[in-house]
Order: sequence, then structure tokens, then C-alpha cells
Amino acid sequence: GCTDSAALNYNPDATSDDGSCDYPSVVPGCTNPAAGNYLASATEDDGSCADIVVIDMADSYGDGWNTDATLTVNYGVGYGTDYSIDAIWPPGPAGAALSDTIEVAVGSCVAWSYTGSTEGYADEMSFTVTLNGAEIGSGGGAAASSGYTDTCAVGCTDPTQTNYDSTAEVDDGSCFLSGCTDSAALNYNPDATSDD
Repeated sequence: GCTDSAALNYNPDATSDDGSCDYPSVVPGCTNPAAGNYLASATEDDGSCADIVVIDMADSYGDGWNTDATLTVNYGVGYGTDYSIDAIWPPGPAGAALSDTIEVAVGSCVAWSYTGSTEGYADEMSFTVTLNGAEIGSGGGAAASSGYTDTCAVGCTDPTQTNYDSTAEVDDGSCFLSGCTDSAALNYNPDATSDD
């Protein structure tokens, strides 16, 4: 009989497979090869396609991260969602390691930022952020750090600046405000960073 439990005619009493297994013609799953959860054997897309973000955090001493350190992962169009370490690993004694997985829309902008720590033993703390198995960021300790994927639109995200870009998801430090920068002039603008 058929000994494959995935087959439609699986026979749990069969002790030898006779090649008669019959499989469903439709296999639901993610059919987008660009997705982190792509299923090559899927014949019908079930709407489950997603990119997979994994956050791994560690404390080499085993007593959890310092209370002043924060790791935030932002994802989605225009940073639709913020995901902070505090939501999954509260500050204080919590153990040596923690890992969490987030499913995000395929091709989403994924960015991360780490505040660093000024408390003692900051060098015990470390983290890694991966997207579909590829590392997109790592760090820890006292130094602040940040990064983002190449799917992010970068530009000036401050709407008060001259070169504001409403489509930018990550600020690239290019913001400037045009105006008069001469302090002796009547129309001097102390906030201007670029003289017009």
C-alpha cells in the first residue's frame, strides 16, 4: 500500500510501499521565489508570502540586557511598525539569549537602530538582525548603531526642511533648510542651513 502520510491514499497499516501513492494536485503555499518563506513545491499561492526577520540577542554573562539599551526594528511602508526589544525581552535579569521572528511583507523596508548602553558591563550585550537568512545588522555594547536594507527609500524625512521627500522611509542626513544665513541681514533665519 501507500506508506507516505502526505498522500491522499496513505495506509497506516501498510508495511511496504507499492508505488500507488496519490498526491493532491494542489499544494498551497508561497509561490513567490523572492519571499523568505517561498515553497518550491507549492502549486497554488495561499497568500502567506512573507520576508522573515530574525532578531537574536545575547548577554554573555547571562543576566539580560542593561535597562538603558534599546534595539528597535522598523519595517513596512513608511515604517508601518516599530518592534522594540522591550516588547520581547524586558530590561533586567532575563537570561543569556533570546530570539524572535517577525514576518513582514515581501520587499518591505527593514531598518534597525540600537541605542547603546552607558551602564556597566555593556560589552556583555550583543545582537544580530537577519532578513531571509542574510545578516542585515549586528552590534552591541556601548556604541549606538543603525542600518537598513537596500529596499528602503532614503532621503530627507523632515517635512519642515526644503528638500523633504514624502516617499523617503529612512533619513539619510541630507536635509537642509534654505534661507538667509547672514546674521546681519534683516531676513536672517537662524534655522537655515543653506543660504538661498
